[in-house]
Amino acid sequence: MSEIAVLSLMVSSLGIDAVLLANWLCSIQINVELEQEEEETLTRYDSEDIKKMRAKPLQSNGYSNPESPELLVKEWEYKIVRASQDVFRNPTVFKQLCQEEAETGWILVEKLDDRRVRFKRLTGLETQENPYQIKQDPYRSTYGKSNNLGSWLTVLAFITAIILPAYLGFSLVAMSFNKSYQNSPTTLSSPEPEVPPTSRQN
Repeated sequence: MSEIAVLSLMVSSLGIDAVLLANWLCSIQINVELEQEEEETLTRYDSEDIKKMRAKPLQSNGYSNPESPELLVKEWEYKIVRASQDVFRNPTVFKQLCQEEAETGWILVEKLDDRRVRFKRLTGLETQENPYQIKQDPYRSTYGKSNNLGSWLTVLAFITAIILPAYLGFSLVAMSFNKSYQNSPTTLSSPEPEVPPTSRQN
């Protein structure tokens, strides 16, 4: 009786694991869709106003040169810097990020959350020479180290939570069948009665 109860618990745990896994995957998909929608609609792009702006090329000292010909800037370019963890919650890290991006001309637009920050810069800046010879990639979109290890550990934990109850349930069923087979009474075949020899009468 106890084996049946344990087996039922194993089977029910498989169903619970499947439901939890489905809910987890669904929540991830919903979060990704919400983040994409937020990134597309949160900032307004006033292209017509931006096309009227003019930017002057910078000297090596960082100041504009009034005698240089003006460079027509037709558009802003945007990017979002992402981190694998909530590192932008730390004001020091966030300030360092803004300083590093400002070195390549990027201006802070908004902080979406503790993992995503949006920047913008004028499209004419990529054609200008970098007076400081900054080796940083101006179009980087990730900050810090990737958290691939944590993702793999999470996936491994879910797979283990599904496979382990199935294996234990199979082992329990096999043991119960073997035990029932061993306890079943063996039927002994009864010997055939001996037939006495018939005596011939003369």
